[in-house]
This record gives sequence, C-alpha cells and structure tokens, in this order.
Amino acid sequence: MSSISEWLESVKEGYGSRFVSAFEEVGVEDAEDLSELAEEEAAEALFAALAKSGAKAVQLQKIRRALTNLNKGPSNDSVDAHGAPAQAA
Repeated sequence: MSSISEWLESVKEGYGSRFVSAFEEVGVEDAEDLSELAEEEAAEALFAALAKSGAKAVQLQKIRRALTNLNKGPSNDSVDAHGAPAQAA
C-alpha cells in the first residue's frame, strides 16, 4: 500500500507535504491504516489535527470525501485507486 503522503497527493497536489503530519499525529502510518478512519472517533481526531495544522474547510471536505470514497470501495467510478476524485482525461 502506498504512503500517506502519496495518498494525500492523489487527493490534491501539495496535500502530501502539507498534511501528512496530522495523519501521523493520530497514528495513521500508511495508506493501509486509512480504513481505520471509518470509525467516527478516529476520524474526529484526524480532522481536529488537520484543522490544527491549518487545513481550511474546502481542504477538509476534499480529504473527507476521498476517505469516504476509499472506504466505500472500488464500486464508485468517480474515484481513482486511492479513493481520490478521478481526474478528467
């Protein structure tokens, strides 16, 4: 599985370097750990850490949407393999 930084970059360029520390703060070490964020308590801790690191409302929404899509699985055609919104060709 890819690193958190790589997954964040798949959500939006620049997010990897900017927000990886918030994921590490709550114990998410690699992309495999992202499934743990389906638990409400873990997700709340992550979004608090993201806000503390300076994430704005739109950035939080993009990350939340990518996590939701990732946890839904591959049935959603509008996301890539990492759960990030699919890029138009």
